[in-house]
Amino acid sequence: LGPPHPSTKDNIPKAEKKTLYEKVVEVLYRLVLAAAFVLHSHGLATLAKCFWIVCFMILGISQLGPLRDIDTKYFKKKGQNKPIDLYQFIYMAYPYYYLFKDAVFNQSKTFASATLPADLNKTPVLYIYGKEKNAKFHSNTSLALLHQQEKEKKNKSKAIGIDGAGHFFFTENQQKAACFEAIEKFIVTTK
Repeated sequence: LGPPHPSTKDNIPKAEKKTLYEKVVEVLYRLVLAAAFVLHSHGLATLAKCFWIVCFMILGISQLGPLRDIDTKYFKKKGQNKPIDLYQFIYMAYPYYYLFKDAVFNQSKTFASATLPADLNKTPVLYIYGKEKNAKFHSNTSLALLHQQEKEKKNKSKAIGIDGAGHFFFTENQQKAACFEAIEKFIVTTK
């Protein structure tokens, strides 16, 4: 969940600031994902895999990773002990490369328009997230704005934090039913 649209700057409620710990966890996580993707995309898949494993071991041991024990179940396919293919996981990390490219080198504006819509009446937003994480990768300002919009019944936008769920809140191992129930309710009420 990106920041609010620039045109809504005057109507934004105060939001809880991220702690230094949350900021460090977020940056380290994104940096590891971006670097692993770069290695993988340059034909160094085995090195990318080793880098990923070592970095996430260090982040886990130092408690600087974003995930908690609740999320480790996601890494196993239903009914199997075989982990999900790590190469696939690394390849899916491409957005983090572009986030860093935007932030560090200012060469690309890939995510410059990744904000909440300017008109939440015209384009309502449902944002669902798990609460059991060491860092949340959303804008607290946007989250506060969505909560305010819902409370004041200004539009049909909602932000839903799910208890007992982490980063992979939508999986069978966590709160899949609650997630799909929220989506279904949102779709029905926004028709």
